[in-house]
Amino acid sequence: MNVVHFCTCRQRVQRNFHALMVTLAAFDLCYICVSAFIFSLPQFAPGFNTTFAYTHTLPFVLPLAQIGLTGSIYLTCAVTLERYFTVCHPFYRFNHAWSSWVYIVPIVVFAFAYNAPKFFELSVVVDDAETYRYLRMYAYMISTQYVL
Repeated sequence: MNVVHFCTCRQRVQRNFHALMVTLAAFDLCYICVSAFIFSLPQFAPGFNTTFAYTHTLPFVLPLAQIGLTGSIYLTCAVTLERYFTVCHPFYRFNHAWSSWVYIVPIVVFAFAYNAPKFFELSVVVDDAETYRYLRMYAYMISTQYVL
């Protein structure tokens, strides 16, 4: 009976670790793809940073890169905590069967909530002839009291 319990708990622990690693990979992939669009593509395609697609999507994809980076950092900490509890306190882990959602949901909510103001930081300004576009930072970003 104890062997069956040990095997089922072991599978649950492995599923938690797997779910944390899949979520970490998703946040990392989000950050890498968005960063490639923001930083690498303009280097390889001269003039891409002045196109309509780049200037109008940048205010929306830049916060997505920050969300991916924040989520990646905190999920790395969550993996560390989960591994610590699994290795150093195995009986605590077996007695308190936490789901991986205990780690994942607060981190995803925090990553989006913490970076939500970044969606309002930039705007696209187009001249009357629609020949020149540039990004404008709002006044609160330039202020020294801006702490986010």
